[in-house]
Amino acid sequence: MAAAGDPFVSVREDVRASLEQADLLLESYVRLSGGAGKTNAPEVVQTLEDLDQVLEDIAADVEDLEESVRVISADPQKYNVSDTELERRRGFVQNVKCDLDRIRAEAKPQRSTKDNPFRSSEDGDDLDEDGLEGGRDQGNAEVRAQEQMYQDQLMERQDEQLDSVFHTVGNLRMQARDMGEELGNQAEMLDEFEIAVDRSTSRIKRGIKSLEEFVRKNEDSRSTCCIGILIFVLILLLVVAVLV
Repeated sequence: MAAAGDPFVSVREDVRASLEQADLLLESYVRLSGGAGKTNAPEVVQTLEDLDQVLEDIAADVEDLEESVRVISADPQKYNVSDTELERRRGFVQNVKCDLDRIRAEAKPQRSTKDNPFRSSEDGDDLDEDGLEGGRDQGNAEVRAQEQMYQDQLMERQDEQLDSVFHTVGNLRMQARDMGEELGNQAEMLDEFEIAVDRSTSRIKRGIKSLEEFVRKNEDSRSTCCIGILIFVLILLLVVAVLV
């Protein structure tokens, strides 16, 4: 069983991730160079360079893993690594080497002089520097043009969004003005209603006071009945006055 913090484990995970990246780059390189028929295209050259860099990184990691396996093989117990784990690590290193050979073999046909105009007719291993620089310049020009187009589109969208914001702010300003006028009118109506209520309250108080005086002067039952009728009539009149 591997010891905690074993660097082999972290490097192994990095190698696996790099192999997946290499496979994706190889797939992209084959598709771009074979399907489009333009091995001198800037994106094809860049993909090939990225693939070579990833393969070099994997090869360096494999050397480190081999060295680690060699050191552990001398004394597995010292590093708390079982024989089964040691064999598993050897197998992993061997599989990675096979994957590297496979990727290089699949990419090799795409690098031939016939299919790649960057190869020199005198030396198949040397790239045509002038053609490569020209392709890169063309690729840079295309990238700059695309970036400019994207910036222009972005500015147009921002202008449209700003126009929409200004329109919305204008509508909100008009709505706020209308709401302010409506609130002012309602405030005036409330003031008038409050004045009318105060007047009606004063009338009711005066009427009640008059009734109390009348009740004190007339204590018999007939007078009480008349007083009740008068109170009802008075209240009815006051209610009608308030409503009017």
